[in-house]
Amino acid sequence: MKNAETLAPQHIKDVQHLTTRLHAAFPDFHITVEDLIAEEDRVAARFTASGTHIGKWQSPLGTREPTGKRFQHEGIRIFCIIDDRLTETWGGADTLSQLQQLGML
Repeated sequence: MKNAETLAPQHIKDVQHLTTRLHAAFPDFHITVEDLIAEEDRVAARFTASGTHIGKWQSPLGTREPTGKRFQHEGIRIFCIIDDRLTETWGGADTLSQLQQLGML
């Protein structure tokens, strides 16, 4: 999503906060969409995320200092689109693999 007009108003700040935190920890953070499937008001995306851990990261294990290591993992998100706006999202990514690649496990 490249502009806030795609988001329902209640989600704009959440997405901005997440994006800011990710790019602070992983300045080269990148997502590649591998598959995109749409039906009715749902869109499912299978993606690969990657980045280099250069800044502090609020990980599932707490705040982590930079490791300088690179990660790449896969994930799936399902988006609910109503009236051309993202209203809900569900899914997850292989965070275990990410933590292992960054040397945190």
